[in-house]
Amino acid sequence: MIQRYKLTNDMKKLIFFHGLLLSLLILLAGCDNSSPTGSGTSSSPASGQRQFVWNAMNYWYYWQSDVPELADNHQHFSSDQAFQDYLKGFANPDSLFQSLRYKPGNVDQFSYFIPDYKKYNNQNKGIYAALGFNYGYVVLADHYTVIGYVQYIVPGSPADSAGLKRGTVFWKVDGNKLNVNNYQQYLRDDQSPHTLTLAKVQNNTIVQTDSTVTIQSRKLTEDPVFYHTVIDTSNTKIGYLVYNAFQTNSHKELNKVFGTFASKGINTLILDLRYNGGGSLLTSEVLGSMISGKGPSDEFAELSYNSKRSSLNSKIYFLNKVPIANSNGTFDTNSQGDYTNTIPMNKLSINNVYILISQSTASASEALINALKPYMNVTLVGTKTIGKNHGEITLYDEPKDAATPPYTDVNKANPNTKFALAPLIFKITNKNHNDYPNGFQPDVKVDEVNYLGNLPPLGSLKDPLVSKAISQITGGQTTTAQSRANLTRHGQFQGTFLKDNRDLRPHGKEMNIPSVMLKKIAQRKKVAPH
Repeated sequence: MIQRYKLTNDMKKLIFFHGLLLSLLILLAGCDNSSPTGSGTSSSPASGQRQFVWNAMNYWYYWQSDVPELADNHQHFSSDQAFQDYLKGFANPDSLFQSLRYKPGNVDQFSYFIPDYKKYNNQNKGIYAALGFNYGYVVLADHYTVIGYVQYIVPGSPADSAGLKRGTVFWKVDGNKLNVNNYQQYLRDDQSPHTLTLAKVQNNTIVQTDSTVTIQSRKLTEDPVFYHTVIDTSNTKIGYLVYNAFQTNSHKELNKVFGTFASKGINTLILDLRYNGGGSLLTSEVLGSMISGKGPSDEFAELSYNSKRSSLNSKIYFLNKVPIANSNGTFDTNSQGDYTNTIPMNKLSINNVYILISQSTASASEALINALKPYMNVTLVGTKTIGKNHGEITLYDEPKDAATPPYTDVNKANPNTKFALAPLIFKITNKNHNDYPNGFQPDVKVDEVNYLGNLPPLGSLKDPLVSKAISQITGGQTTTAQSRANLTRHGQFQGTFLKDNRDLRPHGKEMNIPSVMLKKIAQRKKVAPH
């Protein structure tokens, strides 16, 4: 028996209301508050995260005008829907970001995607999960076999506890023999334990062994001010500083070191940047001010941006005070663009600086070298540097109405977005408009790879680069801590440096401009335009 039900007016109203609500939810699901401005309205916009990637690159990227897909108002696309379809064609925001990088001539090797900006910001403070040693890879004379060697050990780290030493050589990682085709695959994940199979250097050749060392990983805080001392010779006092990363939280410690140098009356400085891949441009400015003794009337560098951001093109100057970060890790300025939380700066009054460099020296390190050259005698000892004369900024997924400059305030970041972008946005030159696209060649060439099997601890005066710098300063005279034999010995180990562990990280070679520097530039231009 079939039962029939008669719909009442109330039931009809309820069905109509539910149908209307369902239609509204379907309509809202197709909308996106982050849709960029364009000609027409897309009926099917891409995700807000992809919109952010395109918007940020269109606004900031140094080569924006050279990438057709980044043309203003989506002019490269036939319609707004074609633009939206283009964005949706990428599997994720990272793949979209990579596609928008300028490709010809491999000019942009250094823009990078940040999967987790909170972890990245901690890493810029020296806080990260790691094994606790820096390493380099070397290809042997057969052009195929690769070995790794320890460049330095973080004191108190798992690598330190495991007994690794500077110069330790390994030929396998987790049981895998290293060669030119696979060496970059291993040790990239330094959050996991790894086993190294060791080798020895005997008579300048590699002798493979079965001896292994397993190193656990844990959270570390690495101090970039690795070592400093004052070297007394018969005719001069030399300050020696090993500095491994331009971290903004190291300003106070750097200032203490230079206070010691100044009080000891050093005549010359040896600055060891051979493992310094860069970091904050602000910290480079701070360190340059301490070394040179220059102040706000002396130009440190010139920055130029893409044509859309040319209003930010500016000169930046040496400093008289040390800016100190607040509890959030950022810096405060007043309406005139001056840093408000500072301490007096300890400066040197010297004419000569010897900077130790290598294939690992890049970005903010190179910017410092370039900035000092017009003011001092700068002697470079080591091997050629990378040649990164463009800098990046960290960009966050902010709401559309964020204050100018957009996407730079971590406090306004979308809580549902973990990633951030670090595209190259400016080119840097020095006072004389010189830059360094091919890196800096050493004035005195010394390759530490030639000394594998005989590398002393980092900071030792017997180190081949340090001893060579001292002999250049003193005219060959030695200190009591050195031996004449060490100064004259020439390493014979044959191998060619390939990469270091920083090369295996997207942000290992960086010159990041803090948003406060952009704010400072904008404030100063309002007060006294250049």
